[in-house]
Amino acid sequence: MTKYIYLFALFWAFLYNNAEVLPPAQIAKSKLNVDGEVPILAWYSILASETLVERYREMRDVSIIYSLSFLPILNEFKKALDAAEQAGVKLLVSCSGLESEPDKTVKQLMEHPAVAGYHLRDEPAVQFYPELSAWAKKIQSVDDKYFCYVNLFPNVASSKQRGTEGYEEYVQEYLNKLPVQFVSFDYYPVFKDHLSESWYENLELISKKSSEAGKPFWDFDAVHKQTEKQWNNYLKRIDIKAMDNGERISFYTSLYHALLMLNFVTDVNGSSFDWDHQLHKSTVGNMYTNISFWDTYRVEHPFLELMYTKKSSRFVQSLLECYRQTGLLDTIEYGMCETWCMIGNHAVPVIVDAYLKGDTSFNRNSHMKPHYICQWKNFHN
Repeated sequence: MTKYIYLFALFWAFLYNNAEVLPPAQIAKSKLNVDGEVPILAWYSILASETLVERYREMRDVSIIYSLSFLPILNEFKKALDAAEQAGVKLLVSCSGLESEPDKTVKQLMEHPAVAGYHLRDEPAVQFYPELSAWAKKIQSVDDKYFCYVNLFPNVASSKQRGTEGYEEYVQEYLNKLPVQFVSFDYYPVFKDHLSESWYENLELISKKSSEAGKPFWDFDAVHKQTEKQWNNYLKRIDIKAMDNGERISFYTSLYHALLMLNFVTDVNGSSFDWDHQLHKSTVGNMYTNISFWDTYRVEHPFLELMYTKKSSRFVQSLLECYRQTGLLDTIEYGMCETWCMIGNHAVPVIVDAYLKGDTSFNRNSHMKPHYICQWKNFHN
């Protein structure tokens, strides 16, 4: 299935039309209700020949909640809607009848619970905005519940592709002429050895235009401040009397590095690909990877248990979950794979230390068997 799927992060603002005042009935009222999840869209998704509930469940298991499949035949799209509904995925309508007979097509699909919205065009030049606007209004005159989706060029597109001299004009005309509920643009910023600088410029421009329209967009400043606040809440638990500012910087940098590990791998729906290389819903709710006990069991883990008790407790539960899945406690594990590159069973003192410091999140007897087995079983044979 993966060869059919391209993932798009949907960056949007809910926008109004600047150039002409549209009657409220002509603007769809719906917004993406994602219940706290980041909306991820599978682009050019499941083909008609692969329209199975299992395929959509594979998508939902990795938190893909929207799908765009180009299925020209209406009955094929209805079949896809039925399959997607069973998997908890919503589809953007894209079929030939949507453009040729929008009234008739929308009426046949609008009541289906798996409809997310209507896909009109990907990367249109500015000269197509008027006809796209007319098309969107026809759809919204029948169904003002779901959104109409038009995906813009990124700022790296040429003026010939856009139909405008500058990118800002291209975006502004989009806002002026199309009755859409949010802005979406595609961009491929990650290269082999760097991240495209114009990616941030693109985000800044969309954010600026959204702000001018009086509509919210992804607020990077707010995200930065929130992240800074969360890190300060962790770091300020320890206050030191340093000889100078350099010593203070050194200490808190080291503390920051210590808190970066271990890596939390549980998805928003509580699932993760665990040590047995199978998808699980964790019984403890938190799974971690990149575990190196060599020497860290001596100082770092006792330190975390004292100063960051909840974090340490979640990790200990993750270790015991690993044992339940694989019959072993980790020694040095990376990417949910045991490397076997160190001797000893240093998970044992980490668990025992947590218990002796008062961690009651697990049953005392539940960790005795893992300790015994890890001491006597030869896992290398």
